[in-house]
Amino acid sequence: MIRKYMDFITITNVSYFFIFLGGIAAIVLSIKQAQGAEDDKKEIIEKQEKKIHELDSTLKEKIKFIESYISGGDAYPQLDIIAVSKANNINQMSFQLANNFELPIYDTKVEVYNFDKLKPKIIKIAGKDDRISQSDFTNSLIFRDAVATMTPHSIKGGIFITDVREGNFYAKLFTRNKMLVQKITIYHSNEIFYVGMAIYQDGSPKKFDRIYSLESTPEIKKILDKRLNLMPDTLIII
Repeated sequence: MIRKYMDFITITNVSYFFIFLGGIAAIVLSIKQAQGAEDDKKEIIEKQEKKIHELDSTLKEKIKFIESYISGGDAYPQLDIIAVSKANNINQMSFQLANNFELPIYDTKVEVYNFDKLKPKIIKIAGKDDRISQSDFTNSLIFRDAVATMTPHSIKGGIFITDVREGNFYAKLFTRNKMLVQKITIYHSNEIFYVGMAIYQDGSPKKFDRIYSLESTPEIKKILDKRLNLMPDTLIII
């Protein structure tokens, strides 16, 4: 009787022990599941945050592009000079406006002046920008033109045609968000006319571009640079 009772107690204890182990296992499993759920939750949050960041960056890029598209952004017009054939002789040159950018340019106005004519009229004051009177500046005007919208990578050709000659030109270009100066020099040597140009924002030392004829050798470029540097970067109209 006692033996049977002891066996019963042993069996009961073993049963409780296994039940206890089962409870422990269930608790451990619950903890692991909770941790796994927490890890999953953390991973989901991290993915969502990354996606939100990517969407935010994309949105900012789109907004910047729209703003640039409306204003013209960093795009600016450029005056070019091309040769025009006349009676099989290239003895004329044509000015044209070019937009070499991916963005449109709005409200473009260009004024081109004969620098050789206005040069003697320039007033030089030590330590200050060169000056010229409004009347002398106006009298040296060669031509002006305007374009409401220049689409990306477009050209408005033939805005002014004249005989090819050596000389220097001072141009002012206006857009919706910029005011630019373009200095142009034409140098004649060995039956070839070479063109050099410098473009920069008016009142700023920042040069946007310096362009030379394709035929220009390093020696010719030095000559063109010297001629361009003789023209002021800033010319104050008084």
